[in-house]
Amino acid sequence: MRLTSLISKLLAIGTVLLPTTGSAWMRVSQDTPSQRPGVGATQGVTVTPYSSPSSGTYTRRHLSPNGTVCVYLGGVARPFTTNDKLFNHWISAENRCSDRIRIKVCYYATTNCIDMNLAGHEQKEAILGTLPAVKDFRYEYQEQF
Repeated sequence: MRLTSLISKLLAIGTVLLPTTGSAWMRVSQDTPSQRPGVGATQGVTVTPYSSPSSGTYTRRHLSPNGTVCVYLGGVARPFTTNDKLFNHWISAENRCSDRIRIKVCYYATTNCIDMNLAGHEQKEAILGTLPAVKDFRYEYQEQF
């Protein structure tokens, strides 16, 4: 089988294996013209995800060799100890794969963003922003390739 036909078959499946450092391989889901960022929120907010199998749009994600996503995100608002009406909006990220992954996290539908670099098997927290009297928030994220 020629290499070009093998690559085209892999692209048709929607996933490609990429070599990484050492002998490990990492799967990367393919980019589509209708790619959307992933969305999330604190527990007090309902989120309608961009991605759905029926819509034909999905978020490009790093995948482990067994097909599970590598990066997990969560959001939480923590009040200041000196002022309970002022909240830091924290983003918690965990990379469950061995490769370094960069993520851009923004408040939902805004350009107020932060960048996070996650080494392999690393967990990090970062402040997305600080707002008075806003406990719940939504965010969107994109993994950088």
